[in-house]
Amino acid sequence: SAAAVALLFAVGYLPVTFGTRAWNPTMIPFFSTLSLLGWLQYLGNRKQWGIVVGLVAAAIVFYLHFQAVVLFLFAASVFGYSLWHDRSSYPQWLLAGICILLTLFPYILVEYRDNWSNTLHIWSYYTTEHSEYYDRVSKPDYVLSFFPSFIERLTFGKENTGLLYGRLLFFGGFTSVLFWL
Repeated sequence: SAAAVALLFAVGYLPVTFGTRAWNPTMIPFFSTLSLLGWLQYLGNRKQWGIVVGLVAAAIVFYLHFQAVVLFLFAASVFGYSLWHDRSSYPQWLLAGICILLTLFPYILVEYRDNWSNTLHIWSYYTTEHSEYYDRVSKPDYVLSFFPSFIERLTFGKENTGLLYGRLLFFGGFTSVLFWL
């Protein structure tokens, strides 16, 4: 527990320094990658410390940019996997949850005082504004047609009628990755 407190103290100034005064985009990929690598260490090598590292890094990224909410979707997937396959990881999930609450406590306090202004803007972006800016990417047609056509052009040099081969390769590869986990 002393190491966890030392880690939180060591990185505690980063969200305040880079998140409130200057947006430093180089920190976002570093901590995003650190969170994904932590979860991969847990999934692939059964290193349970990866749970804590992944969630604390995701909380730091959330401080730096609100689009890091996407990382919490990965965290939810890893949590669901651990519920199903590895019940011995519950203490690490509890420790990681406490660390996240400690890390996000200043954010929650400021949001409470400001009537949840940033949180409402984040919610608005993900529910309405996102579709205004990225209309094509957020549609199922994009996943069902663009990716398979890209795979066909990349694999065969041309698109075939109906994108059958691209869809088979795309969805076959995607489902094999899901079953591999």
